[in-house]
Amino acid sequence: MEGLQAAIKDEIDASLYHPLRIGNASNECDLSISFYADDIIFLGEWRESNLDCLIDILAFFFTISRLKLNPHKLSLYGVGVPSAIVEQAASQLGCMAATLPFVHLGLRIGRSMNKAKSWDPIVEKAKKTSRFFEV
Repeated sequence: MEGLQAAIKDEIDASLYHPLRIGNASNECDLSISFYADDIIFLGEWRESNLDCLIDILAFFFTISRLKLNPHKLSLYGVGVPSAIVEQAASQLGCMAATLPFVHLGLRIGRSMNKAKSWDPIVEKAKKTSRFFEV
């Protein structure tokens, strides 16, 4: 999984993948990937280039690692993105389009995620539990 995280970081450094920027000017951070056991969440701006990067990174990673994706556990969410666009992108990625809200690691991820304060519990939990979190 560290290789997958490194691949995302390389794409971000090359300005090919655009992470999700949250917070305000005094407390801003970028979120791009979250690991927990065998669950992975990719976070990023809604851009076709990000979808293309994910397709390339996952294809390469899973070819090298020989791990397989469980198609029944793959979902694509779009915050503030029309459902038709999410469905089209999910089809391109080979996963299902899903809707908000959902619960991940006991945290409710909902429709109001475009408000900085909605991310506060997630940011605080990430700061406490992640050795890779950067502020």
